[in-house]
Amino acid sequence: MGDTMWVDAQGYTYIGTRAHLQADLMQSAGEVHMRSQAFQTSAIQISSGSFSVEDSAIVNVTGPFNMNGGTLNILSPGGAVSPHLILNSQLIIDSGSVNLQDSSMLDVQRIEVSHGGTFVTAEPSQVVAQQGIYSLQGGVIYQWLCHG
Repeated sequence: MGDTMWVDAQGYTYIGTRAHLQADLMQSAGEVHMRSQAFQTSAIQISSGSFSVEDSAIVNVTGPFNMNGGTLNILSPGGAVSPHLILNSQLIIDSGSVNLQDSSMLDVQRIEVSHGGTFVTAEPSQVVAQQGIYSLQGGVIYQWLCHG
């Protein structure tokens, strides 16, 4: 794979030179669901719709993950295996939102949230950001502990 993944304004998902994804993703009406796949690509850019890493999926992105709208969800159904998003570069949330749920995990070099973007985690321990999480120009960061 190794090319940029795109979710365009009409909700279609593409990799690289707009070759439509079929084997790796299930997509309808702008929703991309990675469920049990292991998937690697060089960069992801989302401008609308939603991208969800769910169940036991592991998504490894070697380059930047840029959001200019839309939603990134990392959703765990519970159980022994958790979804995992690994970013070997940075997550830039210029607008749109990122939500981590339950036992989901995000490994990233750096996170920047700006211009009304939102970053939400259920527990700070879900996120490993080696160079930190930064709010720039109005970005919102919510991290809290859930006590049962």
